Amino acid sequence: SVPGLYAVGETAAGPWGADRLGGLMHAFSHVFGVRAGKHAAAVAKSGESRRATVSMADKTRERVAALQKGKGSLKPRDPLKVLKKTAWENLNAVRSRNGLTQMLGVIESIREDSIPYLGIENSKELIQALELQNLLKVGEIMASVDLMRTESRGSHYREDFPERDDANWACSIVSKKTDGKLGLSKVSVDEDWRHQPDDRGELAWNLWLKESSGQDK
Repeated sequence: SVPGLYAVGETAAGPWGADRLGGLMHAFSHVFGVRAGKHAAAVAKSGESRRATVSMADKTRERVAALQKGKGSLKPRDPLKVLKKTAWENLNAVRSRNGLTQMLGVIESIREDSIPYLGIENSKELIQALELQNLLKVGEIMASVDLMRTESRGSHYREDFPERDDANWACSIVSKKTDGKLGLSKVSVDEDWRHQPDDRGELAWNLWLKESSGQDK
């Protein structure tokens, strides 16, 4: 919904769906980055207007100015450290309702008790404050989506919902801000999707590698 915005690599999810094989997104970034770059260049050359509006730029300036005016004594590195530690503990490989709820609680706490009391003295602290605001948004989206998806799929593992549930969750979850609040909705990418006879299903990668190399399972 943002004209002229391109996304590649992990940002665009990539062709592997729920799976995330370490390192492959670097290659995808190169491949799809080139495609996005060529398309962006073609659009720019065509004269089609997809430039950021003045109002968008003004909002960014206002955001930076508001942080710079902060006279609090709290340094952004402190809540940033808390946020990253909480995400590491609750948004990593194993997730649960309790952990995700805790993550959302920490996000709300930082927004209410830390952001208003930040004190910015130099460019490094300004960058940290901007990063903190961005990570609060990303963390809220991730934790909310993970909490909504009551199943395990690919690298998304819920210890309280360890099984995959195609009947209810063979779909994507779209996040969108509406009236200043995060809204989530389910979207079926392919309504006719079904497992095919030759699909590998849930076969673990280490077993697939052994099978491919001729080793016994």
